[in-house]
Parts: sequence; C-alpha cells; structure tokens
Amino acid sequence: MSFSQKLNEVCLKISDECINCGNCVAECGLLQKIKEDPAAIALRQPSNEEAYACALCRLCEAVCPLSLCPGDMFAETRNQAVNDNYLDEDDFKYMFPDVKVNAGSLYREKYGINYEDISIDQECSVAFFPGCTMLTYSPKLTKEAYKNIVEIYGEATLLMDCCGLPLYQMGMEKRGDIYTQQVKEKVERLNIKSLIVACPNCYYKLK
Repeated sequence: MSFSQKLNEVCLKISDECINCGNCVAECGLLQKIKEDPAAIALRQPSNEEAYACALCRLCEAVCPLSLCPGDMFAETRNQAVNDNYLDEDDFKYMFPDVKVNAGSLYREKYGINYEDISIDQECSVAFFPGCTMLTYSPKLTKEAYKNIVEIYGEATLLMDCCGLPLYQMGMEKRGDIYTQQVKEKVERLNIKSLIVACPNCYYKLK
C-alpha cells in the first residue's frame, strides 16, 4: 500500500466514523488552533504544516469515545510529505538514530558519558534497553538500573540503540523499518530472550 493510499484510508475512517463530540478538540491545542473538527480536517486532508505541528501524543485517541485517533492522519501526512520530498532529510540528521553522529552521541562525547565499564552488545539471555534519552541524559540512573538488573538476573548486556521512533515521527517510515529491523536482528543474533526497557515509547515500539 502506498503512502497516499494509507493517508486516504486513515482520513476516510475519521471522516466516516467521527461523531463530532468535541472531546479531542477540547483537549488538543492544535485542533483548537485549526478550529475544525477531525472529520472536516480528514475530508480535506491535513496540510504538511499541520502534520508537523501535531505532537503525536495520541491524547485524541484516549479521549475519543470510539477510540479513533486523529493523530494517525497527521502521522500519515508526514509520511506522504517525506515521500514527496517536502523535507530535506539532511536538515534534521542530528535527530536520526541511524547515523553515527547525532545529538545524543555529541552530548555524551561533550560531557564524557560512556559505558565502558558495562557489558555492551554481548551475547546474553537478558538485555537492558534504556532508550536513547535515558542513556544520554541520565547515565547515573542507567548504570544503577543495569546494576540492579544484573543482581536480579545474574547477567545482562546493555543495548545502546534507539527504538527508531524519531524516524517514524518524522515521517520516515521506510527508513524506520530498516533501522528497527537491524535492532531486531541484533537481539536475535545475541540470543536475547528477555528485553528490559525503561522508556514507554521503546516498549510500545518494540513489543
């Protein structure tokens, strides 16, 4: 299915099923700014500017009595925007987990954050996957959590990968699929049976 087909499908679902109850509009600053209900937006399809203004927090889905997610049409619009070359990927490369030098690696280098005293990417039945944010901004907590995991399970390795969510959130679905497949292959290659995550985003992305 092409990106345009996915976008059409998502928008059709919202336009057909939304009952205009106003719950999502009442909770979402973006929808309040647009001043249209989701069904109306779906009928015309979101603009690229609207799509990238959405936080993709899924609060709209949480408050919808039908569990519809207007955020999905903004996410699919991002995928379409990337497919149409609306964005220059090089302008945002510092955000990408699939490049060696990014915001996280630069931050860790600047502040001397490393995990050289921990088992990284080793064959093991248990792995700790703290996620890029915790790895970068909470090294003390990361190491303490790893220590506790080793005490409980007897052994563990540390995976310093990202779950790939930033790529998907930018609308780079194909690139995200390639990256997450590499993470999956690493987990299988290292014979990891239990993957312990600290980040909710990582959990929902990897489960």
